[in-house]
Amino acid sequence: MNSLFYDTYTIFWRELKRYKKSRSGVLIRLIQPVIWIVVIGNTFSGTEPLIQSVGFEGKYIEFMTPGCHYTNCNLY
Repeated sequence: MNSLFYDTYTIFWRELKRYKKSRSGVLIRLIQPVIWIVVIGNTFSGTEPLIQSVGFEGKYIEFMTPGCHYTNCNLY
């Protein structure tokens, strides 16, 4: 179990150093989910019957927000 924490700590610091070198990359990673949610969320807001058919009772923006954040965290 101790090795798991050490490995996680090592990867965290390696990624943090990479982000410090690319300040514009950090800014892009913060703005990208907002752009997806505002632009794509409003574009597909008329598809509520489609998402309700899969069992989600809510708006499309509520449906896609977790996916945008998950994708943004895992791709970078």
